Amino acid sequence: MIQLKDITKAYQMGRVEFPVLHGLDLVINDGEMVAIMRSAARQAHRQ
Repeated sequence: MIQLKDITKAYQMGRVEFPVLHGLDLVINDGEMVAIMRSAARQAHRQ
């Protein structure tokens, strides 16, 4: 089992911080399959 609790994420742009995750909880039980993917638009932007 994989368990995440109270995950947060923020991006810093200059002096401004942009929070994008606020207390995310996730449980992946034994035998479950999960795929974590980015959007195609975000991938194209990074190239």
